[in-house]
Amino acid sequence: MSPNWDALHISSMVNTLFSNNPLVSHTLREFVNCTNELSLIDSEQFINFTLTGKYTKPANPILDSDDDDDDDKIHVASAPSGRQAFMDLVQDVVHDDEPLNICRDYDSLLGVTKDFMMTFPISIYLVPHLSFVVKKSLHIKYTIVHDTIEVDVEFHKIPNFEFSTFGLRSQINIFFPKLWSPERAKSRQAYWLTDNEPEWPAMLEAEMFRARRSRGGFLWGTKMLPADRLPYLAQAIHNAVRADGDLSRDNHHWLQYFFILHTVHGVKQTTYHNVSEPSAKYYLKDFLEKSDLPLDILRPEGGFGHWYINVAIEIMSAVGSCLQWRTANHHEVVRQALDVSAHRTAIMTLLGLLQYSRDYASHLTALSGFCIKPGITSQGTFEAAYIQAYTTDKSILYNNDLGHHAKFLEGSVAGEDKDKEDQGEEEEEGEEEEGRVVAHNPYGYIFFGRLMLVNVPHFCFGGPILPPSAINFWFSMNIEELVLKYVSTGMIDHTLLSKRRMTTNKVRIPLYVAWGDSSQPALFDLGPIGATPLPPSPINDGSDIEDMAESPPLELLVNKFVSELWQQFIVDIVSKSPNPKGIQNTSYVRLNAEER
Repeated sequence: MSPNWDALHISSMVNTLFSNNPLVSHTLREFVNCTNELSLIDSEQFINFTLTGKYTKPANPILDSDDDDDDDKIHVASAPSGRQAFMDLVQDVVHDDEPLNICRDYDSLLGVTKDFMMTFPISIYLVPHLSFVVKKSLHIKYTIVHDTIEVDVEFHKIPNFEFSTFGLRSQINIFFPKLWSPERAKSRQAYWLTDNEPEWPAMLEAEMFRARRSRGGFLWGTKMLPADRLPYLAQAIHNAVRADGDLSRDNHHWLQYFFILHTVHGVKQTTYHNVSEPSAKYYLKDFLEKSDLPLDILRPEGGFGHWYINVAIEIMSAVGSCLQWRTANHHEVVRQALDVSAHRTAIMTLLGLLQYSRDYASHLTALSGFCIKPGITSQGTFEAAYIQAYTTDKSILYNNDLGHHAKFLEGSVAGEDKDKEDQGEEEEEGEEEEGRVVAHNPYGYIFFGRLMLVNVPHFCFGGPILPPSAINFWFSMNIEELVLKYVSTGMIDHTLLSKRRMTTNKVRIPLYVAWGDSSQPALFDLGPIGATPLPPSPINDGSDIEDMAESPPLELLVNKFVSELWQQFIVDIVSKSPNPKGIQNTSYVRLNAEER
């Protein structure tokens, strides 16, 4: 960083980055009305106000009577002055007497067991169905003992596959925790079972041979298993693994230790009920019966594994108002949901903690949903593993595409802002990210800042660099793959090259004239103009230019420069000219030996 980039310069930049204009409070309706009025009066002010919140208050005219003239004259009392809009949504807060409709619903269910718990027949895949492995976070963790150390691991980091389906939209996955390792957890596909891990018997090979289509792809088959056989299925798998003499000792080890995940989903809005204890018990029993699961799993002393249920509380306006969560009251929502102290929830909802994130509503910082992963000491009375507050537009806009969970538009189509991206593994409850930096939005809305036309420090070798997680997010590749794509050194790592399909026989390498050290003759004579030198090329005069050993460019006369352009043009024509179809046909452009 150059000496002229000092604290005084940074201070002056911050002062001009945010507006010094007087703040004018706006409700949401007032802001919308103002934008509508400006769109009809002044398109430039409309755009400026919508994007930055800044606008100009018109001059105040006063009428002054003149004794010598019958006409009134207008005198300007004050010059036009700038204003900065501030979104004050406290005026739109729902009052205590607002009529609300509140109901409960059971949305999904997760069960971690050692046995199969269904009471109805299931449909078993004869070949592990790799299309429906658990790939994304379930917001719960499984404790694995690795090298005598207990580690809490996310489910999607454990190798697994879909074993069967049951009911309407429910499934069973089998997990192999002995295959987990810290090295494997770093992989983007830690959930995959690789081909060389299970030494599958001949029956599997025969089924894959049968299922393979002539044009590629597979037609997988399933087999029904009666409900009365399910209590013995897990033990039968264990016995089959022990009795298989073809399996190696290592495969025996990890195959013996598996657990079963029951997943019931796709049942939202099917168990609506009142917020009362009798209704909750009745509809929970009905929910389990429709999911083909026994009621005994609710008994803590039953030894039926660990079960997690997604309980939804839906709040609707009885008068048709549009309701949004207040950012300032996130801690109170968490306190009531988890039944923990207000002091603890205030800490849990600090912006910058990795287990807490916000989702702003229409860029309004005072309105936002949120999600929290409570730590062990903050799970509350109900041992909640995850809590989320959102609005019903989530289902309307849902579109899981390219890392986005809602409909996403590129910046060229619409403005976009994300409050916070999930970066890697979550920290323990109560821990803050080192060097926590929070975006500053002082006007209640994520307005655009003005473009700063100043000298800024440049990236240089050995200087600042993006962290690996940021490089993966912005470029969808790691730093080695990024260098392979954009840096042409002629030295390519074969391990990186194997990940990409590169067509080399259809790519033309651009050719350039090798001028050498000797002076090339000028082919053009443009008279007095040709004898004049070209204007100097633009030179980087950034703040770190003193660190660069850059010699000034050579001055070329117009005749010399045009001659070089012509010679390069001839080479480019030969390089870019296509050949006619057919190996026996001659080229469109042919050069004799002298021309070559």
